[in-house]
Amino acid sequence: MTARNEPPDRWIQAYTLEDIETLEHEHPEFGRIEIVNGALYAGGADLGSDVHQGITFELMMLLGSLRPPGFVVRGETYWRAGPRQMLRPDVAIWAQHDRPVPEQAFQSPPMAVFEVLSRDRDHDLLTKHRIFREHGVATWYVDRRRTEGWWLGDGESVQVGDPSFELTLPGWPTVTITDAVLLG
Repeated sequence: MTARNEPPDRWIQAYTLEDIETLEHEHPEFGRIEIVNGALYAGGADLGSDVHQGITFELMMLLGSLRPPGFVVRGETYWRAGPRQMLRPDVAIWAQHDRPVPEQAFQSPPMAVFEVLSRDRDHDLLTKHRIFREHGVATWYVDRRRTEGWWLGDGESVQVGDPSFELTLPGWPTVTITDAVLLG
């Protein structure tokens, strides 16, 4: 039996990574596309904004420069969270052995994800967060609309800048994140 708000599986199309990439290419106004509960979710053009891309880039550069052996840092990479879920975290960290076959999504959950919140905060903070939690993924958010650049990490609110935010992940050195780092 299906949940009340979910259509029966026979109504759900099995989208491939190629399907999603084709849609994004043919319809750039859709922005980033993900699959949630079997339905396509289009994030809109806001996700491609300079601020969103800049913060994502700086975060990837910081994490990539501190990445210990045995880990992979990726941005905008698909993760198949189940047969009806394909998410695309802004930045994610996987164990090295979890690398996908080329042209496919990661099949195993990342150890941590970082989302730069956009106009549709509910999608990140409610829908995706529930999926991340179900898979035991450590999750942090940066709210770029707040001038102090605060972070929300696994249920806690931390102001970035003063004091700085320290990120601790198993097998990683402590990573210090500040507004100056995120905003370049």
